[in-house]
Amino acid sequence: MITAANIYKAIKIRLERFFSDIKLQIKDIKTINPPCVYIELANSSRKEIANETFEADYGFNIVYFSKDETLKDLIQKQNIINKTFKNPLKVVYYSSFNEELSTFVKHLDITSLSFEMDEINYILTCSLKFNFIEPQEIYTNNEKLEENNNPYEDEALLNKDNMTQIESYKYSPLYRH
Repeated sequence: MITAANIYKAIKIRLERFFSDIKLQIKDIKTINPPCVYIELANSSRKEIANETFEADYGFNIVYFSKDETLKDLIQKQNIINKTFKNPLKVVYYSSFNEELSTFVKHLDITSLSFEMDEINYILTCSLKFNFIEPQEIYTNNEKLEENNNPYEDEALLNKDNMTQIESYKYSPLYRH
């Protein structure tokens, strides 16, 4: 089962890779030391929609506090965040058998990645919303998945001719079980 904590960790890892020079504030933001980025769980829900099948909704806010206090800085960071979350996140989680699995989840669509700019305090807030069904739509790591491998870009899935050829061979007399 994928939890909000699993997605939080994936967001944190992605931000650390793209914002290596900016501190990520993990704890509550009582004292802010700009420039910094804070990840906040905005909302989460899981509901059973069928027998042992759940729909999960998770919303996160990524808050950037600017040290430069310029609109240009906020716009640059907005562009970086846009690029950062263009591709699905690799989320690592544990099965009910305590087996480590991984999958890719993507925020809902381009409209679910929204930004608010506070031009007075120089704060940029990005909202990400994730919605997915478990277990049917979850890709587990029964296959070899590398760090940057993405199941949405899998050539075999896109090449229907090869898939048809493979399926027809499977039922041919030459195929031995």
